[in-house]
Amino acid sequence: MKKMLTFLIATILILGMSLMPLQAITGINSLVSYGEGNEIEGGCNGKNVDLGEGLSGLMVSNQSELVFIGNDDFKIKVGKPVKEFEIIDDVDNDGLKDVAVYIDSEDDYDDFKIVSSKTSKVLYATKYSYNTINDNNEAVNKNATIRQILFNDNIVYLIYNYHLVGISTKDYQVVFDYEAKDNIWKMALVNNQVIFTTQLGELGSLNKTNGKLNYTVALTTPKEIKDPRYDTLGKVNLNIWDIVYIKDKLYVTTEDAKLYQIDQMNGKIIKTVNLEEGIDEKLGNLLKNNNKWSGQLVPTGIHNISFMSYRMDLLDNNLMLISAYLGSPQIELNEGDSEKEIPHLILIDLEKMEVKLDIPVEQYNLDYSRAVKGIFDNQPALVVPTYASTGKLRLVAYSLNDGTVLKQTNLNLNGINSKNVKIHFANQGERYLLQVDGGVSLLVDQDLKTIEYLGSVKVVNKVVDLSDGTIVSVLNNGKITQIKKMGLGGRDDNLVTFNIPDGYHNNGFEAINYDEKHNHLLSLVSELNANGEVIASHIVIMNLNDGNTLADKKVLLEKGYDENNKYYEHYLIGETIRYFTDMNNDGKSEIIVDENILDGALLTFRSVYNKSFEGATTIIDVGDVNNDGISDLVNIGESEMRLYYSLKNGYDITYQKTNIAKSYDKKLQNNIHVKVLGDLDHDGIKDFVINAYNDKGCQCFQVIKGKDLSVRYSLLKDGVIYENEEDSFSVTGIDYDNDGVDDLVYGIYDEMRTVLSGATGEKLFEYLITDYHNDWDNSMGDPVPLENIVSFNLIENGNSVVKINDLNDDGIQELAYLVRDYDNSDYGTKNILKILNGSNYEELKSKILGKGNYDSSQITTVIGQSKLIYNDGTLSQIYDYRNDSLVAGLKMAVTSARTLNNQLLQLEDNVGQLYSFTDQRDFELVDFNEKDVNDGNLKISYKTEKNGLMYVYDQGNLIEKTTAKNFNVKLLAGEHDLIFSYNDGQGKVTHYATVITVEKSTISRYLIMLLVIGIVAGGFGLVFYPKYRLMKKAGVKHG
Repeated sequence: MKKMLTFLIATILILGMSLMPLQAITGINSLVSYGEGNEIEGGCNGKNVDLGEGLSGLMVSNQSELVFIGNDDFKIKVGKPVKEFEIIDDVDNDGLKDVAVYIDSEDDYDDFKIVSSKTSKVLYATKYSYNTINDNNEAVNKNATIRQILFNDNIVYLIYNYHLVGISTKDYQVVFDYEAKDNIWKMALVNNQVIFTTQLGELGSLNKTNGKLNYTVALTTPKEIKDPRYDTLGKVNLNIWDIVYIKDKLYVTTEDAKLYQIDQMNGKIIKTVNLEEGIDEKLGNLLKNNNKWSGQLVPTGIHNISFMSYRMDLLDNNLMLISAYLGSPQIELNEGDSEKEIPHLILIDLEKMEVKLDIPVEQYNLDYSRAVKGIFDNQPALVVPTYASTGKLRLVAYSLNDGTVLKQTNLNLNGINSKNVKIHFANQGERYLLQVDGGVSLLVDQDLKTIEYLGSVKVVNKVVDLSDGTIVSVLNNGKITQIKKMGLGGRDDNLVTFNIPDGYHNNGFEAINYDEKHNHLLSLVSELNANGEVIASHIVIMNLNDGNTLADKKVLLEKGYDENNKYYEHYLIGETIRYFTDMNNDGKSEIIVDENILDGALLTFRSVYNKSFEGATTIIDVGDVNNDGISDLVNIGESEMRLYYSLKNGYDITYQKTNIAKSYDKKLQNNIHVKVLGDLDHDGIKDFVINAYNDKGCQCFQVIKGKDLSVRYSLLKDGVIYENEEDSFSVTGIDYDNDGVDDLVYGIYDEMRTVLSGATGEKLFEYLITDYHNDWDNSMGDPVPLENIVSFNLIENGNSVVKINDLNDDGIQELAYLVRDYDNSDYGTKNILKILNGSNYEELKSKILGKGNYDSSQITTVIGQSKLIYNDGTLSQIYDYRNDSLVAGLKMAVTSARTLNNQLLQLEDNVGQLYSFTDQRDFELVDFNEKDVNDGNLKISYKTEKNGLMYVYDQGNLIEKTTAKNFNVKLLAGEHDLIFSYNDGQGKVTHYATVITVEKSTISRYLIMLLVIGIVAGGFGLVFYPKYRLMKKAGVKHG
């Protein structure tokens, strides 16, 4: 009852909160990048605009401004990165057209503004928000997503959630605010109308001056879908996606693969083009996997990979391009949504209203990109970006005549770290504008090779941490131009710097490798010819001891004359580099580039290192067993494994069979299922896992020592259970029991996980990552002999327990992990930190960190302090586990953290970039007394140098949100765990926690309040909750 009461009070408070407008944020920034310059934001589409007075060109957004490419003197300062902008009239009459912007702002801060282009003065600012309930059944207020902005005749039109709004630029009044039944996706201005598409398959028309509804017409029919989980039938509405108005004709595309020409006056269909064959089956497969709530299938929305599946672009007067399943710039994919159609490009003859050409895009695998018309080799072409590999984007040119591939080329780009990337691509006359959402922006010539990066920015990425600093790479205009060793004094503490060689055209430092033994850096630098082709990999060796470059040389493989009597030279080209053993006993380690052995002194080619031999099947590199400096191999055959020693003869390496062998049953299929664990005991020799049978004939797993092929121990020695075959193991990389051997964890896909000794395989301890408050039973029945072999499933990063500092002064580090606790009393989740005694694994403390629904149980420890960092689903929170206090949060994923000499934190984000961060509290409570509570009325005053928002939480529930520096909160009788959280609007939140006790004698005065809350909350639940659930699964809901 008390928890429900707390929730109801929080709900009423959130719905009733009002804030002063928050526009300007002070320049004090607690998170400072190690990089330099001002990066052009890839998430904001650049546009060619004309502001007047000769100010025109390609306008883009950097981190705080709108700027023209090629004009460093003109800036429109908006304070934040811009997501979208639209040029409007000169509303402040200063000679320049002004701009409406949608900026990347924190929740509760204004994110839509009209700004003077000449003075950067904010002429109008607001935010559109909605009240909702999060996954913890908490009432929260969120800024809505603005999907489109248009301008015409003194009115700015914008779409957010279910709303289409018109704002007058004459007096900045809202002219109309039309609310549809569901999400509005897109609009077009058609004469005196604004016509829009919706998630329910309706086409709507408003009077563009006053917003009066002209008509709504349903263009799609709900589709009946069978839900395989519940064996039930349900009807799902089909979307209208895109809308364009071309040459006095209106066109729309629908989810059921139709292109319609529409009568703009009444919404009726004039002509139809079928875009897909077999669309019913495709829709059935896609819709049955849509997000569900209570077993209900729901319409496709921004969380589905097929969102906005047919988008239109006019190529010329009578030729339209429809991009099918290339994604959308506004898509917000649910994790694990993998059902995806093969994208294709459809060319439509608008005069005949028929499909002219259909081009499948077989290799496409991004979240979003566009196809644009261009010229390649003097032929009209469609150019499409797609993913090639980490750090590489592929551009594919298709013939506009017959759809054949004219060209494929790869670009090395920072920010292409996975396939889940959005690429903005547009034709800019002689060049293409390519922008990586969250990454770089550049111009690409029509040859698809020559590129020019926009903006001037140096990105600093970590290579490796050292005890006295960090080795970093500096990315400048798409290539690594510097490698530095930085000290612990912050971003300006440069100890050693190596610059890219300038004597030849190159791609910068690549394949950077730090060798701890020599304290050297090794790198490959690709030399390019006049056509931009790699002709040689230079071997570059850098000495961190004295800062000198020891070598910069390309390696000649062969030279001579070809059949045309033309002289040629072929040089080594590689992708990896490392030191090797001293093969010629000259005291210098040789070098290996890929499989090529180079003389360490002369850097000349000597031989090829081939880790194989005659009769080899499945080979494992187990390390240097015979101590000759070269790895030895184990051959895993069908029924026998055998160790092979390396033999060196000059620079040639061969392998010799030994008598060290182990036999096993052919049915175990070890040559297929063997898995390498790694060097668990740090002796340089790797262990690996094979299948085996126990005494009862049940399958188990054996850990084999690489040095002598003996059995170290068995895993699941009682037998593998078939139903449990997907349970996995992971090497933790941590020695929990301090015996010098890294330990294992089992049950990665279970809620209960078991930590096993890496030395013996015995259980050390168990832990839960999610607590359902049920009696845990992880038994799957008794093992029995199986007909099929179950593979040993080994995954990376499957461990959640970290070592932290010693808290009980026994000289042994403690252990920590996170638990997601499901509380059935209020259907919410809590993040709980568990700390175990490092000596006996008994619980030392358990602390509720707060409410929240997070997907990751990973903890990052702060080296040099008793702090750790975890993600609560919104922020990376910094927690002081020695003093049991939440310190600060920041809106950035953090993968590593260490303390600098000035007590700032050096943080690494999820793409390797480095930042310094001050986690000190940004506010100070003034004359605050925890005991000064008069009838539940707590007076609060604070001071700060920043202009932000104060949030107050009680038991994890938000009870106050304000911009005021002096305010009161009302507390019911009882004990209250209060957290004051100050959000500076720049991605940082700092906290202060305290416990307040209110005497029970004051509770009678709240009886009337409870009655009011009950009545309002009941109405709130009936009206709001069903709509919210539709929003959660189908799109975004308004307030």
